[in-house]
Amino acid sequence: MLGLVLAGPWLTMQAARLLGKLGRGASTLLVARRLADAPQAAFRSVSGLVLAIMVGTVISVIAPTVLAGSNAPQNKHLK
Repeated sequence: MLGLVLAGPWLTMQAARLLGKLGRGASTLLVARRLADAPQAAFRSVSGLVLAIMVGTVISVIAPTVLAGSNAPQNKHLK
């Protein structure tokens, strides 16, 4: 995870270069230029979104498990 955070701006710059080469429309070229101008800022906003989605996914997986465990019948008197 730390490696991805450290390499993120570099990866964003490489994606901007690739997008600039493959982009055909004006809007695609403008996006590539904006990404290339400030890759740290672009990666910061993308990483925040990815982190929010990851936390939401973890919560949505763990919450039903915890609720199912708390609603399970407890057999205290079994011998």
